[in-house]
Amino acid sequence: MAEIILTADRATLSSYHDNLYLGFLSCLPDRLCPEFIYKRMVTPIPHDADGTVTLPNLSLRAVEAACLAGGQPPENIQILHDSFLESKITKATRIVGISTHDPLGFGPATTTWSSIFKGTPYNRIYFLRLMDRVKTLKKKFGFTVVVGGPGGWQVSDPETMDALGLDYVVFGEGEIAAPKLFGALLRGDPPDDRHVSDRAPAADEIRPVRGPSAHHLIEITRGCGRGCDFCASTSAGDFRTLPLEKILGDLRTYLKTGIRSVSYHSDDALRYGSTSFLAEKDGLLNLFAKSFEAGAKQVWITHASFVNIALQPDVIGALTRLLNEHGIGNFGCQPGLETGSARLIARHMKGKVYPRDPKDWNEVICRALEVMRENRWFAVCTLICGLPEERAEDIRATTDLIRKVGKFEALYIPLFFAPLGLTRFQDREKFVADHMLREHWELMLACWDHNFRHIYKMYRLYASEDNPAFRALIRSLIAIMKGWVDFRRGAVLRQLEKRMKQ
Repeated sequence: MAEIILTADRATLSSYHDNLYLGFLSCLPDRLCPEFIYKRMVTPIPHDADGTVTLPNLSLRAVEAACLAGGQPPENIQILHDSFLESKITKATRIVGISTHDPLGFGPATTTWSSIFKGTPYNRIYFLRLMDRVKTLKKKFGFTVVVGGPGGWQVSDPETMDALGLDYVVFGEGEIAAPKLFGALLRGDPPDDRHVSDRAPAADEIRPVRGPSAHHLIEITRGCGRGCDFCASTSAGDFRTLPLEKILGDLRTYLKTGIRSVSYHSDDALRYGSTSFLAEKDGLLNLFAKSFEAGAKQVWITHASFVNIALQPDVIGALTRLLNEHGIGNFGCQPGLETGSARLIARHMKGKVYPRDPKDWNEVICRALEVMRENRWFAVCTLICGLPEERAEDIRATTDLIRKVGKFEALYIPLFFAPLGLTRFQDREKFVADHMLREHWELMLACWDHNFRHIYKMYRLYASEDNPAFRALIRSLIAIMKGWVDFRRGAVLRQLEKRMKQ
């Protein structure tokens, strides 16, 4: 029996019908989306007969790989489906490690939806349900509970840890910290400090995965280095390109299971192989060429920066031609638009536009979207409402920009500022609906008026399955959301007018 059990709640483990962006539905509150509908979004989590999850989230794969590299025998570590916890956890279990992303719903997307629509978000509901069961099992068998992942900071204060039955929280990148902690616990030498961290791993210390992950993600870089004030250190640290052979090794692991469509995960994918803030064309094209040679049929990316697209249209064109040669006619990524205010760019995220000047940000956005349209690329752009020191004129500048770029097929997703742990803003006040000015509502309505014209097409672009019933469900959910926005528009604006008169 494995001494180390790794798991996560079902909202985190689900692949959401193999659509990466549908994962954001876990941020919806139960008041907006009844659970019987949400359950239709959460797909069955594939697992072997012994409960081993065959497509876990990438964080669990990374911890598993690090533990194996640290000397743990394969039979001593298992990524377990939560429905097997009661049957597989025994007195032999020494450690239960839990991966989190947004366990209490304090992240930007969840804060936005829950603040506006009220209710409890599903990522919180499912995490707390899991922890109730783990806490009961812990009382029976006495194992140690370790939580990590991007959301670990949300459960790190001592009172919350005690209430949830947590013994340790791992902060930051876990390749070095997690194996050290697990080794100490197995030796009977637990550390006194319940908050555990270590240095970030070098690129060659990020180990090959043992098996594929949900959404078929393969990490190609780590870090960003642009230094935005609101971004967690795990994303804002030194930019590291993972070795090509490691990436291709992970790809071959996927191919052996029959998976031929993968997504290359990075905070700035176009900079693969680069030692600067711009793309390195040969290294990037070589990565994709070698991936297709290895047998990949489709290769997507997650995140990229507008500035690379705007300043290096030749790189985008060359990559597009390579993709077209392999039958990929549409492409896309998630860039951070954040704000239309050059003042806020200069104040909080000037690295985002480097090597251009913050005053050029809107020009960069418009040019990048033009390049993407020319190459049949689609963008899912995030914006931040309520940044520290934001003024009404900053919000109006963002709304003006959204209206200017409304001609492009893209999604513009306004999110509330949330003070994430391990950031320069971790002690700032979070932004909620009660803080919204009229300008915030006008920005949000401008974004969603645009999005409702394009969101179903974007869903179809990234959908890997063709299920008519599920397509109808997605259409219905979009219609419900649009109806709510239309219904609430007048009431919200009247309330704002009344508040201003008072």
